[in-house]
Amino acid sequence: MLSPGSVIDDVPIALQLPGRTHYPMNWDMQFHGFVTVRKALQQSYNIPALKTMQMIQPHVALEYARKMGLSNLKKEDENLGAAIGGLTYGLTVEEATSAFTTFPNAGVWKESHLITKIVDRNGKVIYQHKPKETRVFSPQTTYVLTDMMKDIVQVGTAGPIGAHFPGKAIAGKTGTTDYNTDAWFVGFTPNVTLGIWLGYDIPKPMHDSEGVRALNLWNQIMDRVYKKFPQQGEFPGMPGGIIRSEFCTKSGKIPTDLCRAANTVSSDLFVAGTEPKEPCDVHVKVKYAEINGKKYMVDDKVTALGGVVKEGIFIKREPYTLPYNNPKYKPLDADLELPEEFGKDDKDKNKNDNSPSVLGLKVMESRLDAITIGWEPVQGAEGYVVLRATSPAGPFAVLSELVTTNSYKDTAVQAGTTYYYQISVIANGSIQPAKDALEAVPGMLGGGKLQPPTGVTVVSTPVGITVSWQPAAGATQYLVYRSYDGSSFELITVVSGTGYQDVTAQGSNVWYKVSAKNEAEQSAMSAPVKAGSGTQGDSLSAPLLTAEKTESGNVQLSWNSVPGAVRYQIERHSGSSWQEITEVTGTQYTDTELNQNTAYSYRVYAVNATGQKSPVSNVVKVQP
Repeated sequence: MLSPGSVIDDVPIALQLPGRTHYPMNWDMQFHGFVTVRKALQQSYNIPALKTMQMIQPHVALEYARKMGLSNLKKEDENLGAAIGGLTYGLTVEEATSAFTTFPNAGVWKESHLITKIVDRNGKVIYQHKPKETRVFSPQTTYVLTDMMKDIVQVGTAGPIGAHFPGKAIAGKTGTTDYNTDAWFVGFTPNVTLGIWLGYDIPKPMHDSEGVRALNLWNQIMDRVYKKFPQQGEFPGMPGGIIRSEFCTKSGKIPTDLCRAANTVSSDLFVAGTEPKEPCDVHVKVKYAEINGKKYMVDDKVTALGGVVKEGIFIKREPYTLPYNNPKYKPLDADLELPEEFGKDDKDKNKNDNSPSVLGLKVMESRLDAITIGWEPVQGAEGYVVLRATSPAGPFAVLSELVTTNSYKDTAVQAGTTYYYQISVIANGSIQPAKDALEAVPGMLGGGKLQPPTGVTVVSTPVGITVSWQPAAGATQYLVYRSYDGSSFELITVVSGTGYQDVTAQGSNVWYKVSAKNEAEQSAMSAPVKAGSGTQGDSLSAPLLTAEKTESGNVQLSWNSVPGAVRYQIERHSGSSWQEITEVTGTQYTDTELNQNTAYSYRVYAVNATGQKSPVSNVVKVQP
C-alpha cells in the first residue's frame, strides 16, 4: 500500500509500442529522481503516476474509479495510460466533479442529482430522491488523500487557488493533456465541489497560460459561492488509525545514520500498519576519487596520497535508459548515484568480466631518481589512474588523479626500494579495478634478470682514475656513475667494454658505481667503490633465489652458493617495508611464522667475512 511518504523513482521508462519505443515525459520535461508520493501528486508528475498504476494494476485502479461513478470506462482502458488520462472516451465534467465528492463525504460516493424532491401546492412530497451511495475508501485513506490534495492547492500545481483563498479549507487536482489541448481543475471544500474544463470542441493546442485560466475561472466562481455560503466549515478531523512516522525521502523506509547525514529524513501520515518497517537500503557510504570534477568509485584496498580518495554517501537505484541516449534527461539527483559498475554481484562479474584493463605494462626507463612506466592504450578509456605500493599485496596508493597518455614518470622513488605499479582504466563512469601489478626497482629494468657487474676496481693513476669490472652475462653496455659524497651519483658515461679511464674527476675523494645494460633491460647498480680502495667489497655475486610452498603452509627458500660468502641475510616484505628476518650459513631457509591470507616477498644478500654484502638477489613472491 502506498502512503504519502512512499518513494517512487522518477526516472525515464521505456514503453514498447508497436514498431517503436515511447518515453513518457513529465510536464516540465525533467525527471526528478526519488520523490515521495505526496511530492509527485503535488507537482502532477506523470512517471510516478504510471509506476503507481503498474504497481496496483490497471484493472484494480479502474474498479475504484467505477465505484466513484465513472461509468464510461471500457475494458481497453485497463492499461498504464489510464493513469495520466489515456482513456477511450474520457470523462465528462459532471462525472469528474461527481467523483471528487467522494473525498469531502469521508470516502463515500453519492450519485449526483439535480432534483432532491418535488412537492405539490399543499406541501405533499410527490417525489423524493433516494441517493445511491457506495463506500469507495476508508475514512483513514480518504483523510490522507485529502491532506495530500490540500498541498496541491497550497504549494503545488494549483497554487493560485490557495493564494486567492488563504486559510480556506480547499483541496483539489489539476490536469492537462498532451500538447495542452485540455486544462482541468476539480476542487472541493467541505460543502462544495466544483469542476472546470477548458478546451475546444476539436482538440487544438492552447497557450501554456490556459492552465492558469482554468484556476482563475474556478476562483471567480467560488468567490460568488463564498459570498452566498460563507460558512464552508472544515474537512472532517483525523480519524483513529492514522499515525505520523519518520521516513527517508530517498527510500520511504526507516532512516539510518546515513539518511540523517544526507539530510533526507522527514515525517508524514500513515494509515496504521503501513508505516516503514525496514531500514533504508538506498543510501550507502563508499570510497571515491574525484577526478576532473567527476566522481569515480575505487576499491576498498586503495589508499590515498594527498587526499585523492574520499568517502561519501551515495544512492543506489535500479538501472534506467536515457531517452535517445541524451544526458539532459538524467534525473535531478543523478550526481548522487553510484557509478554504473558498483554493486554488481561478484560472481556475475567473474563470470563475464569484460571491464577494460591495460595490457603491456612495462618499465620504460629506470633511474635511481625516477621510474617511467608505459602500457598499451585502451580503447574507450577516458584516462588512467596510476597506483603504487611497496608490497605486491598492497595497499596501493593513488599516485595520479588523471593520466591521459599511456605512460607515467614516477619521481618520488628511493633507491633500493622495490615498487609495484597498477594502472586502473577510467571508463563507463567508474575506475575499473587493475588486474596486474608491475614490479620495478630504481635503477633496474626488466625485473632484475640482468645482474650488475662484479669485481669493480677503482685505481688512481697519474692520468686519472681507472674503473674496471668483470663482464656481466648478457650485457652489451655498461653505465658508469660517479659521486663526490658517496650518496648522490650521476651518470658520466656509457661504454661497451669492461673499463673506463675518468680524466675529469676532481681530486681523489670519488666513488663509482657501474650498471649493466642490454636491449631489454638495465641491471641494478653495483655497490659504491671509492677511488684508491681497489676492488669493491661486494665482489660477491647476487644469489639466485627460488621459493615454494610446503604442504604445511610454510615457505621454503633456496639459493645458489655464492663464492666468498660466509653467511646469507634474508629479508621479508609483507605490506609496509623490508625487514631482516634471519641470517643463515647454508643455502636454504624455511619461513614458518606466516599468515595464510597474506602475500609475502623475499630477497637474499650474500655476506663475506668482512661484513660486506653482495647485490640483492631477485625478489620472489609467495602466498602460503
